[in-house]
Amino acid sequence: MSSSPEESSVSLLDYLYVWLKWRRFIVGTTGTSAVLAVAVSLIITPTYLATTTVLPPKPETPVSGGGTGLSSFAATLDLIGLGKDDEVDTYLVILESRRVREATIRVFDLQRYYEKETVDETLKSLDADLDIEVTKEKTLILSMIHEDSIRAAQIANFMIDELDRINKTLVNEQARNNRLFIERRLGETREQLAASEEALKDYQEEHRTLGLSEENRAALMAGAQLEASVMSMEVQAEALRKMLGPTHPYVAQMIGQIDVGKRRLSELPTVGLELARLFREVEIQTRLLAFLLPQYEQARIQEARDTPTVQIIDRAVPPQRKYAPKRLFIVGGACLTGLLVGLFLSLALESLARSRTERTPSGLKVEKLLQEWRVFRGGRPR
Repeated sequence: MSSSPEESSVSLLDYLYVWLKWRRFIVGTTGTSAVLAVAVSLIITPTYLATTTVLPPKPETPVSGGGTGLSSFAATLDLIGLGKDDEVDTYLVILESRRVREATIRVFDLQRYYEKETVDETLKSLDADLDIEVTKEKTLILSMIHEDSIRAAQIANFMIDELDRINKTLVNEQARNNRLFIERRLGETREQLAASEEALKDYQEEHRTLGLSEENRAALMAGAQLEASVMSMEVQAEALRKMLGPTHPYVAQMIGQIDVGKRRLSELPTVGLELARLFREVEIQTRLLAFLLPQYEQARIQEARDTPTVQIIDRAVPPQRKYAPKRLFIVGGACLTGLLVGLFLSLALESLARSRTERTPSGLKVEKLLQEWRVFRGGRPR
């Protein structure tokens, strides 16, 4: 049978009666919890959170080989090497590297601060206090927690400075590799151009020819320009493959463009004359040299560059308000817990008291347990 509304209301009144009867006990548990929470929150050492925000550098427009028709591809050959997303990923790898974290531990003596015996244990403690977040706008936010507000800001700024130093070294090393590669190709092109010019000169002197007909010259120029474009793209593709790897989308795009150029080159009519071949070889090497020269100059500039590679929006400053402990939440949670414990315990104690008074089986068991407890406290009688 279901209980009537009157019985339900009486049952609720019983609860209220019990809680009012045990109100001092309930207030005592709540107050005790609050006092303990205040004491604990005062004992806990306060910590501070310092934050710094950085952006990857804006991509620079590389110098393209003017007049070769390859400006769109030359723009891809960014000698810094990476796009914005890849640059942020590089920042994360550097900041999370053991090299940067161990340098931070060594400079700020964090092993003694965390009271750890080994560096590995100190690294784990540092990771717990360090947070690195990348927003959807590709902004990197680094936060550091420390008991000293000034030291928290110093550690955050130091890690960003280490990021810039290491990234600058990597960028310069990459630019050096690019410069060496382009320098080698530039030397080969100059040698091939000199040989082609010498062969053309010898042929003209031997056969006493001055030039080509207008029709053959037009076909020659079209083929030479296209072949020079293909060779320039092959240089770019090789540079991108060294920087980004053979599976990078930029490399695949460049290889596709090279294949298209080679197909177009195979469809062009051949002049069929030795003189045309020599003219075309000179034209190809001349155009390739015109493309490589500005790329080489840019690679030299990149290698010698010493500008910051990280854009710092906000440097970390010592926070004025503590990060933890949050005493209001601690005390509030402790009061709520103490109140709930007091309410439940008061119901349990009231139930035991009634069982003893009414001599119920459970009450007799409780009475027997109390007697055994008294005997235990008073000692076993002889």
